[in-house]
Amino acid sequence: MHIAVLTLFPRMFDAVLKESILKLAIERKLVTVELFDLRDWGLGPKASASKKTVRNGPAPTMKAGKPGPAVPAQALGRVAPAGEATPRNATGEMDSTPKNKAGLGAQALGRVAPAGEATPRNATGEMDSTPKNKADLGAQALGRRTVDDRPYGGGAGMVLRPEPVFAAVGHITAGDAGWHLVLLTPQGRKYSQSITSELAAKEKLLLICGHYEGFDERIRTGLPVDEISVGDYVTTGGEIPAMIIIDTVAREIPGVLGNENSTAEESFSEGVIEYPQYTRPPEFRGMKVPDVLLSGHHGEIAKWRKEQALERTRKRRPDLLRE
Repeated sequence: MHIAVLTLFPRMFDAVLKESILKLAIERKLVTVELFDLRDWGLGPKASASKKTVRNGPAPTMKAGKPGPAVPAQALGRVAPAGEATPRNATGEMDSTPKNKAGLGAQALGRVAPAGEATPRNATGEMDSTPKNKADLGAQALGRRTVDDRPYGGGAGMVLRPEPVFAAVGHITAGDAGWHLVLLTPQGRKYSQSITSELAAKEKLLLICGHYEGFDERIRTGLPVDEISVGDYVTTGGEIPAMIIIDTVAREIPGVLGNENSTAEESFSEGVIEYPQYTRPPEFRGMKVPDVLLSGHHGEIAKWRKEQALERTRKRRPDLLRE
């Protein structure tokens, strides 16, 4: 199976992919995981020279070519529509005096201001790239490309813009219809063991991690995405949910686990949670292992486990039995 992850924070995955079962699965080439930094397709003048690819090791690999047209045409020099005059100053040159704070912020991030925003200039007439606030200073110092913007209509936080996501998805999938796109969002269908099995049957998964206040709605409507939520709670981003999906899906791939029966008897595999498990010693601080498990009678053990699984499900997760 091939899994690609589109994220703003690819280094978050290092520890997860370099330890335990996932590490072995990658080394044995049962699973391939690639990490793509969304900022490589962001808006702005500076691009990263490499993307981090995790296959049989963590070393970055150089991209074969430029990621593609991430910057929309209007951001590169918009032509005024009919009836709209191009503003000019007293000398007849195009007037790029900043008209609002958004124009200042756009310039500080190194991007061309869209319609309605102007390019600030200093006293000598040169482009003024001085950061105007802490956010601008941080983005400029790190050489980051813009991937988000303020929501229309107002509100807290930032929203991921559609242009970088569309450009990145186009580059990663390269028109291959075999990719299954997963948009990680609290608004999606709730992740379950049955969905895990469904995803494990796919050949190629692209996990798209959200961040900030979420995705521009046109990402949902313009791309054939499967929206998935890992639960009725909110995480700081889609990275941790993506790790959950990678781990759970990988376990379903033949050969990843040492014992193929491991997944057959786990919680949720048959619509119930798992029965109690015991190991040595047979007695600990007055707590004993049930006699049936020490009897060696496989039929009675199987019956006991089934009864315990149902009883435990009734007490702890009655919703599973209703489903």
